[in-house]
Amino acid sequence: MALQFGVFDHIEPVPGLTLEQIYADRLIQIERLDQVGFYAYHLAEHHTPAVHSLAPSQNVFLAAVSQRTRRLRFGPCVYVLPLHHPVRLIEEISMLDNLSGGRMEIGVGRGGVLEAFFWGQDSDVEVNYARYLETLAIMREGLSHDELTYHGQFYEFDQLPMRMRPRQAPYPPLWYMRNIQTAAAYGMNAVLDVPLSVFDAYVKRYRELWEEHQGVGALTLQGTEPRIGLIAHMLLAETDEQAVAEATPAWKAYRWNLESPRRLEAEKRGLTSSSATGCGHARHPYRHGKCRATCMPRWRNLRSRSDAV
Repeated sequence: MALQFGVFDHIEPVPGLTLEQIYADRLIQIERLDQVGFYAYHLAEHHTPAVHSLAPSQNVFLAAVSQRTRRLRFGPCVYVLPLHHPVRLIEEISMLDNLSGGRMEIGVGRGGVLEAFFWGQDSDVEVNYARYLETLAIMREGLSHDELTYHGQFYEFDQLPMRMRPRQAPYPPLWYMRNIQTAAAYGMNAVLDVPLSVFDAYVKRYRELWEEHQGVGALTLQGTEPRIGLIAHMLLAETDEQAVAEATPAWKAYRWNLESPRRLEAEKRGLTSSSATGCGHARHPYRHGKCRATCMPRWRNLRSRSDAV
């Protein structure tokens, strides 16, 4: 399989530019990606209080992308599935895949419990994961069948007609971020955020896991070889020195946008390591399995106190 290039995007705020202008400029950039032969455009999902993503409704922006491009593939990377109603996802995926002539890619993930908390959902780790699995199962079932029947913990559907179908069969390719074990087990393409120096080892292991779970020589459900992508932050310049000089201020702003606003809002509510009741894992609060026994009871107490207020 030949090396292909894509773009992973948040659509971040730009000082001095209005939201209208940011969207307009980004669509021009995406048109150029299409013209010069980039493979795909992947758009992240984040919601307030995060500020590093100005496209909280990926499907709205991707609908515009579908009409401004001709060859470029595109999709969410990822849909935070616990935050979505599965039937609405099925319908909107079908719309986007047909609007684009069958160019959609679907990244899926569970997100973190802070996102669930700020969204107003149950912020329990196990509940969040169960909601992710159920939404994924319903989405795959509904996209590939004329009727949807599913009886789960969160949703109940009995012979619900699926009036809309994606153009790609049985549905657009699926992607999973950062976990090659999960990607291979569920028959998904993988995309990683690891140093280039160790990427070869991940590729080899992903292929081993794919054969273990899907079978030797097995293709994806869309009939293609499984893909594995690497996210790399890049700035092209005439020299290394020029690239570093131009990238340094942008990198500082990027890291602040990525980490600080949500963390500061969480600290106001006593939900991170700044609180004596926090678990100390400020980068991914309450997300680690080792935290569940000690941190989740504290999280529930914090949640109860905030509800009482």
